[in-house]
Amino acid sequence: MAPSYLSLTIFLLFLFITTALASPRLVLYWGQNPGPSLGYPNEGHLASYCKGSTVDTIVISFVNGWRPKSGGKYEFAMNIADHISDGYTCKGSTLANGLPKCPGLEDDIKTCQRGGKKVQVALGGAIPASIGYGFSGDSDAKAFAKVIYNVFLGGKATPSLRPFGSAVLDGIDLDIETGDSTGYRAFTLALKKLSPKTTIAGAPQCLIPDHWLQDTMLHGHIDEVYMQFYNNPECAAYPGNNYNYNDWAHLIRTQFANRKAKLFVGMPASPGDAGSGYANLKQLQHIIDVTRKGNTDVFGGIALWEASTAFLNKQSGGVDMAQGVKNYLKKVSNGPSSSGGSPSKSGSCTKIYVSKAGDKCYKIAHQKHIPARNLVKWNPHINCNKALPAGVDVCLR
Repeated sequence: MAPSYLSLTIFLLFLFITTALASPRLVLYWGQNPGPSLGYPNEGHLASYCKGSTVDTIVISFVNGWRPKSGGKYEFAMNIADHISDGYTCKGSTLANGLPKCPGLEDDIKTCQRGGKKVQVALGGAIPASIGYGFSGDSDAKAFAKVIYNVFLGGKATPSLRPFGSAVLDGIDLDIETGDSTGYRAFTLALKKLSPKTTIAGAPQCLIPDHWLQDTMLHGHIDEVYMQFYNNPECAAYPGNNYNYNDWAHLIRTQFANRKAKLFVGMPASPGDAGSGYANLKQLQHIIDVTRKGNTDVFGGIALWEASTAFLNKQSGGVDMAQGVKNYLKKVSNGPSSSGGSPSKSGSCTKIYVSKAGDKCYKIAHQKHIPARNLVKWNPHINCNKALPAGVDVCLR
């Protein structure tokens, strides 16, 4: 019967879409052109990194300054290195709000999006502009959310102040590395209310708590975390002696305001991209394996700094770092799920018990006055036929 074929088609389409969305992704930062200082060629135009299926999300870096002016207006500063004057990306003119006019980026953003890529812009950075960045309070942050909505997202109130013209970005990434935490919680909540489909990401340091974004992650709204697991030996992914991904994953499940947030492993794309914490492709593959074990519900993928070096840093066999990472992410997402105690994705999990070494499911169920069959159902990634190791998150519903 025709209706059954239609239903099957719709189901398969839904299954394909949800599987694609659940697959771990590769995020690249673009804009700082680190190549020449590291012995590589200049960074290419944005669209050159959107060819093929390697990259999923690309982050334009950085809007590294903003401050309020009279009449609800804001002054901006943007640093995208040599792209600002390359004759294509931006045309050298400056808008009334201090941002460059970038018709080349407008075209490139649309090209990337037509290819299924998400494009974000990073706010902040390690080197702020002379005007600085940050907020004086919540009212300042909420006003800035409206400005960001109109300048970079779907707002249409100030078309003459949009650096990328009619291109509408898919997200905002908070890469806050100076000042304090004031206002960022209010900013994310106001922006999400204005633009619910916009991805709000954050790029905190891996130390717990993060000095700038901890309050925002726990009480504001963050959809994706591009955690900097490098330049911080106390918690770095490589060599991994103190790697604390599991601690952050536990925080997402139990304390984040948005418990559906995805946690990415942020890594340098080449040895010169960071002071410490670089891992070659083989080492990074091992990090992916270790990270996914017990964390497939939280693991978002890999975020590499930076785009040009990710494609120029050749690994064993001649594959570049970006393609090598994406190939491995595809491989692990198509294989069997890692086991180890990811709470159930069906329904909400508001109570978590963290296992002790030797715990068994039936004993936990008995102690918590829960039917054992329910505990098994709520925790499909736990092998309840064996004693649990320490540190497994067990959903109690």
